[in-house]
Amino acid sequence: MKLTSENIGKLNNNCLLINEDNYVSFSIFSKIKLALLTLMFWISIRAWIFWTINDINRYLCIIYILFCLFSFRNSFKYLGSVFVLFTYFILFRSDNFWEFYGLLAFKVIFILFLLNESKDIKIRLFSYIETIYAYILIPSIGLYILHYFITLPSITIDSNNPLLASGYTSYIFFVKGIYYGIFSLDTFRFLSIFDEPGVVGTFCFILLTIRKYRFTNWKHYIILFAGIISFSFFFYLATILILPILFRIKLKTLIQIAIILSLLVFLLTYLPYFDEMIITRLQIVEGGLAGFNRTSEGWDYHYSDYLQSSNSIFGLGSQSYDKDAFPGVASYQTFVYNYGLVGLALVIIIFGFILSRFGTMGNMIVLMSMFLMVFYQRPWIFDFHILILLFTGVIVLEEFRKYDEISKKENI
Repeated sequence: MKLTSENIGKLNNNCLLINEDNYVSFSIFSKIKLALLTLMFWISIRAWIFWTINDINRYLCIIYILFCLFSFRNSFKYLGSVFVLFTYFILFRSDNFWEFYGLLAFKVIFILFLLNESKDIKIRLFSYIETIYAYILIPSIGLYILHYFITLPSITIDSNNPLLASGYTSYIFFVKGIYYGIFSLDTFRFLSIFDEPGVVGTFCFILLTIRKYRFTNWKHYIILFAGIISFSFFFYLATILILPILFRIKLKTLIQIAIILSLLVFLLTYLPYFDEMIITRLQIVEGGLAGFNRTSEGWDYHYSDYLQSSNSIFGLGSQSYDKDAFPGVASYQTFVYNYGLVGLALVIIIFGFILSRFGTMGNMIVLMSMFLMVFYQRPWIFDFHILILLFTGVIVLEEFRKYDEISKKENI
């Protein structure tokens, strides 16, 4: 549906043409696919109520693909790009295709069908995800604040990853990790319904970037607040880095922003907790930022040797990192270890090409910048929630671009 001056008022309210049911009429197949995609997203991003059933996404993906086959009528776009991904990652680099990485095969096929979904479905899907999360955050943030003042009913649940926490106290819409040792400071960080505050920070950053950090209603403010109280180093740093790319800020404005941020940082250093979680992690340590502590010393030496070997070209295979047992590493380096520099280049080139076909070069640069920032410290790029946010986000950004063009023409 094209944007015109007649619907700019509605667009102003939510910046997406999705408010009115009569705008887009979905078939029963489309409604089922939307429900499947929404459920797959929340299972993939590991909301705590889905920790024990994460494997169900394998079967939901198969059901989604079958519905696509029944309802799809047009020729496939981007078949060549997805075929290259399938050939390299599934046929060439998978160690145990049938037993474990069958799911990865379905994910690559999933990319093909998601790319070929209609614009309206992608916009509606993004809206569902954003709206559901905003409504979850209302009681989540409320309970997070209240539990410091009163004793709330709760249950203790097992950790889905012992490296993150020994367990969790669940208040239904909010979980709190039980930490020891170096993670004891994380007790004060906001986890929402996830297993670590970094997930909150990353998720909020992606949603706000796709929204171009425009705050058109209460949902966007509450998502921003959630990112702030997660004390996610990634959220703070990535936000600072993405804003000049989003708005193409001039040098003079950048200098002004830098001065304001410097003063703010100086004042916040007097808050001990903020200083510990954010400011200290901005220091340069051994040639890198202290906050990028996604690897271990043992892994760093091992990875350095690996890069100097011929194995780094094509990688060691899809399960190599898991076999070699370096617990606690969460970096793009594990992806390079498994799939090699060729695999890294293929993903960047193919994803960049696909994104450029949906909109302008400016939007492609924004999304690839966002994608690479996330990929740097969360290398699970074939997870359903990353794929869904990336390939729905490009449509949302394009709608913003069209809206801006019409606004200028209409002098709004």
